[in-house]
Amino acid sequence: SEPGPCLIYQEPGLAARAVRDYLTDDVSEIWVDDETTAAQISETIPLIFPRRTGKNLLRAYHDPQTSMWEHFNLLGQINELYSREVTLPSGGRLVFDQTEALMAIDINSGRSAGKSNFEAMALRTNLEAAEAIARQIRLRDIGGQIVIDFIEMHDRNHWRDVEKVIRTAMKNDRARNDLGRISA
Repeated sequence: SEPGPCLIYQEPGLAARAVRDYLTDDVSEIWVDDETTAAQISETIPLIFPRRTGKNLLRAYHDPQTSMWEHFNLLGQINELYSREVTLPSGGRLVFDQTEALMAIDINSGRSAGKSNFEAMALRTNLEAAEAIARQIRLRDIGGQIVIDFIEMHDRNHWRDVEKVIRTAMKNDRARNDLGRISA
């Protein structure tokens, strides 16, 4: 109904696109340090997600001494995405090696190694690594063949425990995935 030339469609701004693309049921809060952006987001949420309206998702960050990036250690997390190694809270490490055909992820026990009960240490580190790997796959946008070299465990029940943790953690990934079983 408009005379040409005229604007037919305009993609929303970055904040509205981020809300549209990434707001899922597992997101409990959105932090914003700019009032204009906060206004855009507060207008977008009821339009795209009416059932999330009124749940107080949007939080304003106001601290003149520390930026939001520093407060949430965002730069450190971004640097971790580009690092070959990721340190686990228990002291173990994930090592990522990209080849032409696949991504190889190796779990090293690091300083979490326990001489007294190796099997318990291996299980604890592998469980921690399984959750961290699922998160890193999402954040790094890793696709294709992924081979994970868990620390060797002799108890097959421990294998199933690790498989269950990684399957549960991978359910949060919107990309389709097919997980195999741990092999000897």
